[in-house]
Order: sequence, then structure tokens, then C-alpha cells
Amino acid sequence: MTRINLQVPFSQKDEAKALGARWDPVQKTWYISTEMNLDPFMCWLPQSQPISNLDSPEYSVRAPHYFIIKSQTGCWRCKEITSVFSFLLPPEYEYYESEDEDIGYWTSPGGFSITSMVDGLAVSVISHMQKLTKKYSIAYSKKAGVRYYMNHCEHCNATQGDFYLHNEPGGAFFPIDQWDAQRISIYPVDSPFMGNCDLGFHSEDYFYESMRIIEFF
Repeated sequence: MTRINLQVPFSQKDEAKALGARWDPVQKTWYISTEMNLDPFMCWLPQSQPISNLDSPEYSVRAPHYFIIKSQTGCWRCKEITSVFSFLLPPEYEYYESEDEDIGYWTSPGGFSITSMVDGLAVSVISHMQKLTKKYSIAYSKKAGVRYYMNHCEHCNATQGDFYLHNEPGGAFFPIDQWDAQRISIYPVDSPFMGNCDLGFHSEDYFYESMRIIEFF
């Protein structure tokens, strides 16, 4: 189900519920399906405010909290199984989008998203990742022709490119069903995410619900 998160004040929660909005106890937000009539909910829909690109943010993606996720893949070089990591952003996350050369907006598409091609992270985000692994660091990709945060094999230190991990169905971070998603461990981090990256959108109900949540931080 593709959904839209609502900005419902506590005093209006009963009204939103009566109109058909649902409460997400994990993300602590009210939401509706995109298939519903949006008219009754217009006053609670997220509003994007124009921002001068002269004041454009250092990081183009932000979230009030986030998750570090862990999966496994076969190393292309040594053929051993190695752990790989990424970030999962909650439905409340926002990304900065430039409409033209002068104006940009913070917008929230709703739904979960996994980051890839990460080329910038706030210090606090890097610090949390390093508590789980030292094998996620900046490296140069000859195939992509750019530098970004890449996973490295635990055994031979070979870089594990994001395309295979994120874009191939059945890859480490591209589960195709609920059983596939169960191999992914999820570590909640109760602090803001700020970074520059690509985003993979995931709206399937099983996507988050099937992951194994581990309280670590």
C-alpha cells in the first residue's frame, strides 16, 4: 500500500480517525492510502514551502530518525559471504528538490526508502554506522566513475558496489517478497539522519514488517 503521512494535531486525532485515517504506532503518525479521496484530509496534508537556492541545505535528504540495516551478499572477489549495510529512512523523511535554478522545496513522498550512492553524511550518522561496522567507507567506483560510501568485504576488503546490492531483484537490499525481507536486520537509531544520496522507494506492506528489528543503540 502506498500511503501519505498526515500532520494531525493531537486535538484533531478523533476527527481524522472518523474520516478513515489510520494510526501507525511505530512511526507515531496518522496516514491514509493514496487511493482514498484526499479532499477531507487537505488541512492535514504536508505542505512544501519554497526555499531560495541561495539558502539550499548542505544535505539534500533528512529524517527525524532512521534505521541502519544489515544484510549479506557473496563477495565477487573471494566468493565468501560478507555482511553489508545501508540506511532505511522512515515515511517521514524529506528530500530537497530544486524546481529551477532559484527555488527549491523540501518534499516528503511517504513510504520507506533505502539509501544508495551515499556521497555525504552528517558526522553523527557516520558515528552510528561505525558502531556496527568499519567496512562502510568512502571509496572510488571505477564502474560508476564517482566516490561514495561503499561496503567492503569482511574477508578480502574488496568493494561491494551499490548497483548489485540495491538494483538487482533479490539483491541484499532488494527483497522481492516477505521471506526475502526476513534476511535483513534493522537497527533503529533515534536521532536525525542527514545525508546526500539516491533513494529507493518501497511501499509494500511486507517490506518493513518482515525485517528483524534489533534494539542496539
